[in-house]
Amino acid sequence: MTISALGYVFVGEYWQLVAFRLLQGLGSAIFSVSALIVIGEISTQANRGQYMSFYWGSFLLGASFGPILGGFIGGYFSYSAGFLSFCGLSLVATIFGYFFIPETKQNKSTPAKLPDSNVNQAVSPPLRTNINFWLICTVVLFTLITVSGNQITLVPILGYEHLGLTEGQVGLALTLVAVMQLIMVPFAGRLSDRLGRKKLIVPGGMVTVLGLLLFTRANYYFLFLASSVILGMGRGLCGPVPTAYVADTASSED
Repeated sequence: MTISALGYVFVGEYWQLVAFRLLQGLGSAIFSVSALIVIGEISTQANRGQYMSFYWGSFLLGASFGPILGGFIGGYFSYSAGFLSFCGLSLVATIFGYFFIPETKQNKSTPAKLPDSNVNQAVSPPLRTNINFWLICTVVLFTLITVSGNQITLVPILGYEHLGLTEGQVGLALTLVAVMQLIMVPFAGRLSDRLGRKKLIVPGGMVTVLGLLLFTRANYYFLFLASSVILGMGRGLCGPVPTAYVADTASSED
C-alpha cells in the first residue's frame, strides 16, 4: 500500500496508474484478509459479531473521512501532497502493525464453545465441501456487486443527470450512507451475538433492497437523501455479520 501510494506521485502515463492501482489492490486484499483472520482468532462465537462490528466501524470511519481529508489536501496543496499523505499514513500503519500487533496464529488457543453459540457445535465438514460456507460467500458476492455497483456508480449518475444535483449534494447523500452504516454496525454486531447471524443478514438485505428501490423513485432531493439513509441502514445491519458467520464456521473445525 505504501509503495503504491508513493508511485502515484510519479505517474506520468495511464498504464502506470493502472499498474499502481493493481498493486494497491493487492496490498489491500492481503491486509483485509489478514485482519479478518486476526479478529476471528482473538474472538469467540459469543462476541465475534461485536468484534467484527468494531473492525467495520473503523473501516467506515476511514471511508467517511478519507475523501474529505484527501479533497482538502488536494484542493489547498496539490494532488501529489494527497498521495504523499496516503503514503505516510500507510507507512505509519505498517510500522505500528509490525512492532505492536502480536502474532495470533502461533499462540492461538481454541476458545471454549459456549452453549448458546449461533453455529451448530457438531464438527463441520471442510470448507471446500461446506455448503453453508459457499452460500454465505455467494450472499456477500452478490451483495457487493449489487450495492457497490449502484452506490458507487449509479447513485452519483442519478443525482447528476436525472436530478441535476451538484457535487456537494451528491457527496452529502453518499456521506449519509456511510454515517448510517457507522451508526448501525455496532448495534448489528451485538445483536447478531444475541440473536444469531442469519436473523440479521436477512432483514439487513431486505432493508438494503428497499433503499435501492427507493432510488428508482427519487424524483426530488429529499427522497434521494431518504433513500441514502435507508440504504446505509441496510448495509450497516448486514455489514459485519457475514464475516462473523464465516469465522464461526471456520472456528467450529478447530
